[in-house]
Amino acid sequence: MPPTELQARPLRQANTENRRQIPLWALGWTLGFLSLSACSPPAPTTSEPATQDEIVTPSLNPETDGVDRDSAGIPRSAPISAQARAEIKSFVEAMIPPAIEETSDLHDEWLRRTRALRQVMETRSAEIGNAALHAFTGEVSDRTVTRQALLRIGARCSPKAAAPLLRELMVTYGYRYDDRTEAAVLLAEADPHVYMQEASSHLRRRKRATKTMPPDEFLIRAWVTACERTGTSPVDMLADVATNLILDPPARYAAAEALGNYPDDVLGREALKACLVESTGDAYLRRKAAQAIRVSFNTEEACALFSHILALEVDATFATFLADMQQLMGCK
Repeated sequence: MPPTELQARPLRQANTENRRQIPLWALGWTLGFLSLSACSPPAPTTSEPATQDEIVTPSLNPETDGVDRDSAGIPRSAPISAQARAEIKSFVEAMIPPAIEETSDLHDEWLRRTRALRQVMETRSAEIGNAALHAFTGEVSDRTVTRQALLRIGARCSPKAAAPLLRELMVTYGYRYDDRTEAAVLLAEADPHVYMQEASSHLRRRKRATKTMPPDEFLIRAWVTACERTGTSPVDMLADVATNLILDPPARYAAAEALGNYPDDVLGREALKACLVESTGDAYLRRKAAQAIRVSFNTEEACALFSHILALEVDATFATFLADMQQLMGCK
């Protein structure tokens, strides 16, 4: 049977100057797709509960799509139950913070309450996940924290349905940068194979990037997540990123730190040694490498390496740092 088709308004692009308009053919690929193959007759457009057998197909003309949505941003024609619609609407309203002039105790209570609420919502049914994705594409909120929460609920409750939307956000220039960054992190959870296909060449680049992607730091952290989900080792990529001068420094810091979790991998150990003696003047990278070596090398080997570097060190500040590390490790 053909899958049920549901219409969703395409994502709104960030309101920035000189932005490039996303072509209609790009929208036609995967924007807003929330699907799995259907194996039962199409669900009626009433209040029947939704399943993962849904597709949310965007209009190619966002200005004239004519989609009728409820107050939760969900198309009225979508097979989402009234209860799920009400829950998503209630969630979005709960995410609105107290007025800025309210006392700090009220803000603290709101923070605790919404943090707990988000954790609960991320464990709900696929229908709730699909409803959250509808609300996200329907732009029910413009607040970053709410939009990211809706994406997380969708990705964690209905990962297969969310994956095409997350991929579209991650790779397509013009959408809100915060949405794109969160989408990349979540895609590594929802569909790690697709994430790795999209992120690999960008993280391994040796020239200035030719397209805008989420920050390298988030991409490499998501790479570790994707490897955990697929049961593969991230060391090869971590070592490449840690020693790649083209990449953003925060990505290199994250990679060096993560290499400390893989003490038995020769490639990772060599990469940390290379970062420790790097001569680019990035003392913070050298510190991250030293800290990773401290936790992943045996004490005798780490002490010998630090002593060797310390004997040749010309940076007095970094020499003091290494001496402190040796003291903490009890080096002789």
